[in-house]
Amino acid sequence: MDMEMIETILHTAVHTAQIILESMGIIILLSGGVGCFIEYFATRKNVRLILAKRISLALEFLMAGEILHTIVAQDMQDLLVIGAIIIFRFILTWENSHEIKELEEEELSIEKKE
Repeated sequence: MDMEMIETILHTAVHTAQIILESMGIIILLSGGVGCFIEYFATRKNVRLILAKRISLALEFLMAGEILHTIVAQDMQDLLVIGAIIIFRFILTWENSHEIKELEEEELSIEKKE
């Protein structure tokens, strides 16, 4: 096997793994949104915490896909775009984790009152 063939195989494997991870993130995001929408109208309870957790999980899968993309990035421009996407998704995940923490504390305080 020559080096070019190994590089092609690696590129294909990484690209395939990236697509799988990002697809999983999209599926989690969509199913979480639809599930929470249905749950809200079925029970009329606050589903923000459940939705926030699902969004956080989806963002983790999407970030993993972008990190894999850095392996096969062709030039500096690709790396800058990927880096910006990763930073943006990290900020979203960080903000979402703080919201989850606040919602969990709020839920605990409601349970203690009951």
